[in-house]
Amino acid sequence: MSKNDPQIVPGKLNLKAVHIEKAAVEHPEGFDTSEVSGFTQNVSQDVALNLQDELYRLRITFQVVTKMKQESPAASGAFSLLFYFQVEDLKDWVVIDEDQREHIHQILATTLFSIAYSTARGILLTRFQGTVFSNFVLPIINPAAIFQNNHTQ
Repeated sequence: MSKNDPQIVPGKLNLKAVHIEKAAVEHPEGFDTSEVSGFTQNVSQDVALNLQDELYRLRITFQVVTKMKQESPAASGAFSLLFYFQVEDLKDWVVIDEDQREHIHQILATTLFSIAYSTARGILLTRFQGTVFSNFVLPIINPAAIFQNNHTQ
């Protein structure tokens, strides 16, 4: 972060809504939880902007699969969550890349992803209770790493 980077003002951010787009846990009949040795996970995200209405929509998709001790079938969980943010002066956070495409400044993208990911951790904790994933907790991550290969500035 440089001195010229815009500053986040928390009072200008508002999480308007969270929508569970997809929620699924699948496991084979007779699944033996004692055979679970851990979990693998995959997280992806995509963003949509409405600059006129100052709206930022973030979709985070989670896929979790059990690692098994033996050659037994694995269980899987898939969730897609939509987070709707109102961002005052959203247009001021737009940067134009060398291909003349609009993107949101990395500081704002990282901040909103952090808020959404932490909220998702709580949602998944409650949704996974009573399932084979009741011991799974989303790990703490570096949210800036999510955007290193994306088109944010």
